[in-house]
Amino acid sequence: MAYGAIGGTPATSGAAAGGTGGGGIAIIAVTAALGTVNVAGSNGGNGVTLAYSGGGLAGVGGLFVILSGMKIPIGGTGGTADGVSVWSPAGYNGGGAGAGGSPDGVANGGGGGNATAAYSFASAISMLTYILQGVSDWWLLNVVGKAPSSTTPLLTFYGSGGGSAAYYSGYVGSGSGGGGGGEAIIYAFNIISGTVNAAGGAGGNSTAYSGGGGGGGGGLVFILYGATSGSVTANVAGGAGGVSSTGTYYGATGAPGTAYIAKVTVNG
Repeated sequence: MAYGAIGGTPATSGAAAGGTGGGGIAIIAVTAALGTVNVAGSNGGNGVTLAYSGGGLAGVGGLFVILSGMKIPIGGTGGTADGVSVWSPAGYNGGGAGAGGSPDGVANGGGGGNATAAYSFASAISMLTYILQGVSDWWLLNVVGKAPSSTTPLLTFYGSGGGSAAYYSGYVGSGSGGGGGGEAIIYAFNIISGTVNAAGGAGGNSTAYSGGGGGGGGGLVFILYGATSGSVTANVAGGAGGVSSTGTYYGATGAPGTAYIAKVTVNG
């Protein structure tokens, strides 16, 4: 997927949406010079002052492919407002929006989207074998025109959206949550070079008394190779939290994701 799950939609015209989750990509090759592969989450929108009062909406949850025992990274919580302990929860991978506040009241921002594990594999080789079988079955069905006795579906995976901002009429708007980093699964017999960016998006900044948005959690990167792996780097950092214009109400940074790099042997 080019993009992941959408962020929380704006509750009113002009309000800030949550960041979109990073997409998902699987690359299968004999020899790969990857260049730059980008499945990063997008940043949350900055808060603005609106003649509107109301809370934000939660981001949509993503889907991930994981190995047994691996955890989906959590996004950052949204910042509190005007010193009041009101905040927006982080999701699994999606960042929470900050709370919208003023001297007269507080409104909750939208929570980060909660990703789930679509598939969990016992090992990297079992995951790769499943993906290769899915590609083979797709080719038989859609290119050759023959239906195998059973088919393995193609995997779908992508990051969670961040929560949308909250507002308090005539005063302030919070920062929206950053989108969570997506997922890249790469296999080549020889990998020459490349960079994979699966970082979480930053939380949006807020105005005055409101809280900054939480950063999206980092994504997952699997780089699997058969013989050699050259200079390959992966960025799975969590997104930075946003901050209010007064420099006081911070959103939390998202948790880092996982970069898994290993040599595998296909068919023995």
